[in-house]
Amino acid sequence: MSDVAADGLRAAVAGHGLAELCWSEGGRPRAEVVVPLWHDGTPWIALTYAALGTALAAAAASGVVLSLSHARTAAQDPPALAVPCTVDLVADPAGERFLDALLGQELRKHPPSRALADSALLRREHWWFVPRLLLRLHPTGTPGARPLTPVPADGPGALLVAVDASGRVVVRVPDGVGPVGVPDGPALLVRHAASADLERRAETRLPAEVRDGVVEPAAGTVASPPLPPVPSLLGRWRRQRALERACVDGLRRAGLH
Repeated sequence: MSDVAADGLRAAVAGHGLAELCWSEGGRPRAEVVVPLWHDGTPWIALTYAALGTALAAAAASGVVLSLSHARTAAQDPPALAVPCTVDLVADPAGERFLDALLGQELRKHPPSRALADSALLRREHWWFVPRLLLRLHPTGTPGARPLTPVPADGPGALLVAVDASGRVVVRVPDGVGPVGVPDGPALLVRHAASADLERRAETRLPAEVRDGVVEPAAGTVASPPLPPVPSLLGRWRRQRALERACVDGLRRAGLH
């Protein structure tokens, strides 16, 4: 990857608060909404141990695509890109690398993390939030980052994740006119929405098939999902407790607790 391309990718990663990590699993497309980070010249994803299954599945894939297409979650107006990558899984059970190189970015991009890790005291209290499964993404030279049309904040439009006959993941944003420009095969339509502070999030996913260049059953008709109401204090506590239980369970399954 050239220095110019690297600078463009870094700007895109820095400008997007959320992204989609896409890969093929069992011949079907899969996509997870993630917080894109940048370190040591490449994109990184810092997952808690609650996402142990996601981390292992993405690392086991032959390749992934990092989709930076949701400009409505960006602080500025960064380029929308689809970036094919290979993945290295870096276990960080003590959170040392996460704290040293990535925490500051996560706190800036993902406000909900501030309530759990914005000070040494909070990190000690929420110790289960600090251990991380780090996915280091290595952009591949072919075909390289591909420009995407940003998914609109409102109205029709969805991220289309497809898998070709060789198992390669292809990501597009259909414009609703003509063929979608992806190979025939399994597909997934994804929309997600978030409040400005990322406290409230919602996702819509629709499995589909691409036949003769057309998505069936509904190309580009996955509406932006409505956000849930602002949670109460009790609701926030329950959500945090659920995250804690999931993280501790992931640590236990990894033999670390």
